[in-house]
Amino acid sequence: MDITRGATLDDVRLDAIDLSGRDLTDTRFLECALTDCLLDDATLTGARLVDTDWDDVRASAVSLKNASILGGTWTDLRAGALTAPGASVARLSIVGGRIDHLSLRGAKVDGLYLDGVTIGDLDLAGATVTRLRTRGTTIRRLDASEARLKNVDLRGIDLAEVEGAAGLRGATVSTAQLHGLAGGMAAALGIKLG
Repeated sequence: MDITRGATLDDVRLDAIDLSGRDLTDTRFLECALTDCLLDDATLTGARLVDTDWDDVRASAVSLKNASILGGTWTDLRAGALTAPGASVARLSIVGGRIDHLSLRGAKVDGLYLDGVTIGDLDLAGATVTRLRTRGTTIRRLDASEARLKNVDLRGIDLAEVEGAAGLRGATVSTAQLHGLAGGMAAALGIKLG
């Protein structure tokens, strides 16, 4: 199947397709499914993904800058860098898999569920995030600088490091997480620990 920039795919199943290096800017995926696909260095700037599921998708890097992701489940995604700055994300579940760098910088997120995912760096700097739930997820580093959070539950995350701890206002964390975050929060408030 030839998928080109700006195309509209409606209720299409893509199995074992290599979309590496493709410019899929402004492409619309409506109720589609990508299974066992390769998206290395694919560009989906401004793309619209509506109720579109990904299963066992692999990508060294994929750009979803300013994309709209409205519904769907991404299962066992393996990505080096998945960058979606300025994106609009709603009702998305990411289940299993590994993402080395996930950027939602400046994005608007309303309904994101992370279940059993391993994320190296999660960039939420400047993002507006409502209704984020987590379970069994590991995040090495979270950047919450200037984030605006509401109904965000981080208790299901094994979190190693936070930058911009003041941006966690509006989040729920466990007591154990709070102990781990104390140094960063004190620094954000200008408190010296001695």
